[in-house]
Amino acid sequence: MNQLIKLILGTCLIAILNPVDTYAQNPELNDSANEKLISAAREIMNNAGTCALITLDDQSIPMVRTMDPFPPESDFSVWFGTKSESRKVSQIKKNSTVTLYYQDVDASGYVVIHGKAQIVDDQGEKEKR
Repeated sequence: MNQLIKLILGTCLIAILNPVDTYAQNPELNDSANEKLISAAREIMNNAGTCALITLDDQSIPMVRTMDPFPPESDFSVWFGTKSESRKVSQIKKNSTVTLYYQDVDASGYVVIHGKAQIVDDQGEKEKR
């Protein structure tokens, strides 16, 4: 592992987002249509490159910042690397409810995920990513 990666892994925490509704399916649609929606959501998330992470500050004011997420996992959990001293980390520690917003590269669609974030400071988990 090169020195830059070691340095980044040594100074960053990884936050995982556990979606509240793993697959927010529309009960009015059949299974095939829901599968298409899930596939489209995953495609948007994979192609977007960045997303907006929305947390709440001490006064419950939404704070938005652009993040570079890792690709979503099979259950749509999303991992990020960040500095442990960042405002977003302290906000997540106080209120773990967050929202992610991904916009399709051609602005034709978007994905919104509401969930609970966790701060992970496990070196093994960091090295996996």
